[in-house]
Amino acid sequence: MQKAYMEDAKGDARAPIVKEIKRLEVTIKVMTEQFQSVKEQIQKMTENAAKWGAESVDVEMLRADIKNLDTSLSRFAEERTN
Repeated sequence: MQKAYMEDAKGDARAPIVKEIKRLEVTIKVMTEQFQSVKEQIQKMTENAAKWGAESVDVEMLRADIKNLDTSLSRFAEERTN
């Protein structure tokens, strides 16, 4: 790269290309970091979605259990009064 900068000072025709390559390398690095960040966010969101889905199933199972217990309690109460 040092050679490229020295050639730029002399007015070498390749200097604009070298500058463009350097700019593109920086852009690629930034985009790679952004991609990694987005990838990590997606992973966290996927884990949260799975957790909420599992908890939702658990809540529905608990509601069914409560309904069954309520039904049983009502039957026992009826039998007791009879």
